[in-house]
Amino acid sequence: MEVIDELVSWWKHLSHWRPVYSTHDTRMFSTLVYKLEQAGIRVKTDVQVSENRCPLQENGSSEICELPFYTVYVPEKYIKDAEELIFYLN
Repeated sequence: MEVIDELVSWWKHLSHWRPVYSTHDTRMFSTLVYKLEQAGIRVKTDVQVSENRCPLQENGSSEICELPFYTVYVPEKYIKDAEELIFYLN
């Protein structure tokens, strides 16, 4: 029963986090996380990596490249603040 209580507690904690921004741009992702934390907003992040074809090389070959896709999450109560900061950064 204790394990179930821990899982329920964990789910309740996570359910209050919402995604506010997703991008392939590493620089924008890093800047946003830094600015949110500077503003006192806690963040959680997720990175998914997909494989894509790289542009053709000079010798005509094409290799597989990994492409990161970043998602930034903030607590539900900070969504408006985070969205305003994102608007300012864009």
